[in-house]
Amino acid sequence: MTWKAKIGTAMLAILALLALVPACGGGGGGGSSASASGTPAWTFLVYIAGDNNLSPAAVADINEMEMVGSTTKVNVVVQAELSGLYSPDQPAYLTDTTLRGKIVWDGNWYNIGSPLFSIGNQDMAAPETLRDFIAWAVANYPAQHYALTLWSHGSGWKADPSTGGVVKGVLDDDSSGGVMSIPELARAIADSGVHFDVVNFDACLMAMYEVAYELSGLAGFLVFSEESEPGTGDPYDDILAALTNDPGMDGRALGRVITDSYYAYYLSRGRYEGLMSAVDMNGMDALDEKIRALCHALSDNMATDRPFVQAARDASTHYDYQENHDLGDFLDKLLANPGLSPESAARAGEVKAALASFVYANRIYCPVPADDRWRSQGLAVFLPRRDQVTDQTLALYSSLAVNQEKVVGPDSWYFLVNLLVNGDQGGPLATTEGNFLIWVSWDTDADVDLVVWEPNGGIAAPYLGASSQYGFLSADSAVSGESVEYYAAADMV
Repeated sequence: MTWKAKIGTAMLAILALLALVPACGGGGGGGSSASASGTPAWTFLVYIAGDNNLSPAAVADINEMEMVGSTTKVNVVVQAELSGLYSPDQPAYLTDTTLRGKIVWDGNWYNIGSPLFSIGNQDMAAPETLRDFIAWAVANYPAQHYALTLWSHGSGWKADPSTGGVVKGVLDDDSSGGVMSIPELARAIADSGVHFDVVNFDACLMAMYEVAYELSGLAGFLVFSEESEPGTGDPYDDILAALTNDPGMDGRALGRVITDSYYAYYLSRGRYEGLMSAVDMNGMDALDEKIRALCHALSDNMATDRPFVQAARDASTHYDYQENHDLGDFLDKLLANPGLSPESAARAGEVKAALASFVYANRIYCPVPADDRWRSQGLAVFLPRRDQVTDQTLALYSSLAVNQEKVVGPDSWYFLVNLLVNGDQGGPLATTEGNFLIWVSWDTDADVDLVVWEPNGGIAAPYLGASSQYGFLSADSAVSGESVEYYAAADMV
């Protein structure tokens, strides 16, 4: 992948002409792009939140896309924001605004030649911005199939605490100071009304059980990496060449193409780790059901199983965020302990089987043969030690959909994590008056409401919202249909 340095003056002329067209009119090609033979097979959407230190890579990747461009069967459309700070060689009309348009072939590795037009400086971390891009793309470039690539920094369900706090999310916009949370991402896609054949994360650390669950019902297949990605990210010329050469492929096949292309690219360079996996979201419910059963079994048998669970956690493969562990490798280490209770062993085996069906493509390249990451099986899970989390982290984790939906007693991964963390050697997390859990469950279909009187004199309750100044709450039982509600206090109350 060649780094690109300059933008041709032809782009300025193109933009000047496009400035005469109202932005809401869908410039950069506007109107339907159906070919003479009917609706195109694919529209490949790429949402590039590059107003950060990845901006030079964004320029390079747009140029990679232009080495293939759009065809009568495949439209490639982007919305991109670049950073003038990190791409000072780019003209201001490319870095001081948000660009949108159709990618066309130009055969030039160095200049962006596609007719991208300005829609003003948008907050690329806002869910409404993503929703509007999807709506624009589908309205102007209808197709039989849709793929969405989310390009930016990523951090699984949360960002590095060094950013000033624990922030869940992906899609980083330096100008706005925002990072889109995973629930916000799911809401943006849901609000667009588009069910994607493929959602591809060209972002770090996104291949997680928690992330996949949040996108349930929104995509047929997900492609993502358990590990941090090199700045060069996906090889778009290879991916788009395969898609345009065979536009009849389905979402499953495209997921495999992205996975295999990523692997081949980094294998050929022999320098960086390249981990990429693809999952079939039709198997999400089955995997989730088995994981919840495992959580219940381990919780019930924690008195005897604790040392085996802790040992498996500590020995299993982890990633750039060390609290992210490969789920399959954790299960292998867990099942290797002969003292594990029969119930927990049976449930762990069921999760292994469901995981093998869920992850249908898993490609790994590591320059070091003995690297633990060779044992990666395509999906990570949050499994921290006591010294890797704060009360705030756990409270935020408890608010994810995977920990709020279909939860009955100790059936959520959060319940298991909290149980493990508070029993680690060295004692529980240091806390103030926070970090407690109020759990209410009942055995009828009555509408029972949990109401918490908070220090400021106000009240918090699930029917009032998912969070308050002092904690996070479950879904309202009247909405979820489950006879349970809970309140997880923040670390500072």
